[in-house]
Amino acid sequence: MQLTPHFSLEEFGGVPKGKLPAVQLVAERLEVVRAAIGKPIVITSGYRSPAHNKAIGGAPNSAHIRGLAADYQVSGFTSLGLAEATREALRAAGEPWDQIIWYASDRHCHLGLDLRMRGQMFRGA
Repeated sequence: MQLTPHFSLEEFGGVPKGKLPAVQLVAERLEVVRAAIGKPIVITSGYRSPAHNKAIGGAPNSAHIRGLAADYQVSGFTSLGLAEATREALRAAGEPWDQIIWYASDRHCHLGLDLRMRGQMFRGA
């Protein structure tokens, strides 16, 4: 099932029907980022069941469990560069976000949405 022009439901993992609206929102935000950077985005982690999230050491209150987060990478970007590009794309489009997390040990970023939409960006562990 296609969520946006460049993202399918399958890219976000085994999403339960009740989480579809949340995942759709994340896909729409990532579509904004993709349009701004002009390169494909590869989702490395989307929806996570509570059991899967626990098994991989995810935060107990992770937005991934609610379908409100995705980890992703883009060829040619460092994680910090991708985080900055994500922040600028969302700001320019007037789209809120809760957390953008970049990882120095990897080349991926995390985009989390939440009712709080705190607009945070920081380095993850």
